[in-house]
Amino acid sequence: MESLLNRLYDALGLDAPEDEPLLIIDDGIQVYFNESDHTLEMCCPFMPLPDDILTLQHFLRLNYTSAVTIGADADNTALVALYRLPQTSTEEEALTG
Repeated sequence: MESLLNRLYDALGLDAPEDEPLLIIDDGIQVYFNESDHTLEMCCPFMPLPDDILTLQHFLRLNYTSAVTIGADADNTALVALYRLPQTSTEEEALTG
């Protein structure tokens, strides 16, 4: 069975990268993939970690209303959006999230 990541690249009409599994949307948006036997994890840093507590709380509240998990990167310098899909997901589910 073909991996969900390969099916996602096929659905987008893209060639899978030979090195790190990465989708570059533009200069500011990059989606990193981590695939296991059971899940496909997509991680996208989307902004510097806010200094303002209200802004941070706003983004963290999204964890309760969305399938996307918002957190900080390992260096605590950026907010990242994390989305996990089971390998049994369809290409459409991966595209629409």
